[in-house]
Amino acid sequence: MNNFWSKFPLVRLILPFIAGIVAAVYVPFQSLLGIYFVFLLLTIVSALVLIPKFDFPYKYFWCFGVIITIAFFVFGYQLTINKTESFKPNHFSKYIDSSQFVYARLTEPYLEKTKTIKVVMEIIAVKRKSEWVYTTGKAIISINKDSLSKQLNYGDELFMKVNFKNVPPPQNPNEFNYKQFLAYHNVYQEAYIKSGNWINTGRNNGSVLYKFANIVQKNLLNILITNNLKGDELAVGAAILLGNKDKLDAEIIQSYVSTGAIH
Repeated sequence: MNNFWSKFPLVRLILPFIAGIVAAVYVPFQSLLGIYFVFLLLTIVSALVLIPKFDFPYKYFWCFGVIITIAFFVFGYQLTINKTESFKPNHFSKYIDSSQFVYARLTEPYLEKTKTIKVVMEIIAVKRKSEWVYTTGKAIISINKDSLSKQLNYGDELFMKVNFKNVPPPQNPNEFNYKQFLAYHNVYQEAYIKSGNWINTGRNNGSVLYKFANIVQKNLLNILITNNLKGDELAVGAAILLGNKDKLDAEIIQSYVSTGAIH
């Protein structure tokens, strides 16, 4: 068995690293001790290997493998925890009340629904009493569709009065777990905003490259439309070819979810 694993040294490191990531997803625990523990283990291994006076017996060399395996497991675990936005001390969810004024930025083009436009927004700051607190984190925002909201673009920054709620879990057995899907993307809250409860500041700080990609996507979508592609064919074609899911209705999405073709 040892000879077998010796042929795949990288796999021996990746497996405990992946195991640490999976453990952090399902059993999250925030602590800085993990980082210190990794450095301690690696320091011990380095000292035993590099310092000549430590004549470590060969028959105990398997201890190095155990220590490194534990170190990579803890490293994967701690890295995942550090990348989890909800654990950050300045995450906006730690400052919101029932109704809150926030300053936010569109992080992607909106999806147009029947009565709303839906978009992921980065919450830059939250107003607490008479002062603004700078925050991190993203939320799903549904804005009442009107002539103003349809003019919003990726990168626009808004002042909003909003009431955030946690994304609800699945309500039926075997239903697609949208809450977990969003959590993998560091989104945990959602909100609905009526017309008149937001103001476009006129500032736009989006990525130039992403803006260009969005323009290209819109132009390619217009090409599909001008070539008489319509209805479900247009919706599916735009989603598969361009990643534009605006025109997919709930029935089509559910059909693809049931067959495992959409995630």
